[in-house]
Amino acid sequence: RKYSPGDLHNAFIIIAATNEEEINKQIYEDAIATGKLINVVDNPSLCNFILPAIFRRDPLTIAISTGGASPAFAKEIKKELKKLYGPEVSKQLKKIKEQRRKILKEVRDRQKRERLLRQLVKDIYRR
Repeated sequence: RKYSPGDLHNAFIIIAATNEEEINKQIYEDAIATGKLINVVDNPSLCNFILPAIFRRDPLTIAISTGGASPAFAKEIKKELKKLYGPEVSKQLKKIKEQRRKILKEVRDRQKRERLLRQLVKDIYRR
């Protein structure tokens, strides 16, 4: 069936991707009128939120956005990040987290603490 304004009633987030510009615009207007979050695919001017490409290597999370200019470009950047930050980055970050916690607890001098934290990253995460 076709879109009806009542379709948005129980929605919190709306993604309009009908391939029909007028219907997408109507969905946008109805969503805005009711205070809903709306993303009209491939039309950044009809969005009040965007969906970035997300790259995760727990606990590392990187969001990539082109502001709607080119989701395909964001996807390519995500592929590059996967190559650049392999599975080892998770292990490295877990080591850093563990050591950071210890340094924050034991080192009172702020400058010394900052120096140790910077050195920790250099020692564990070498590129």
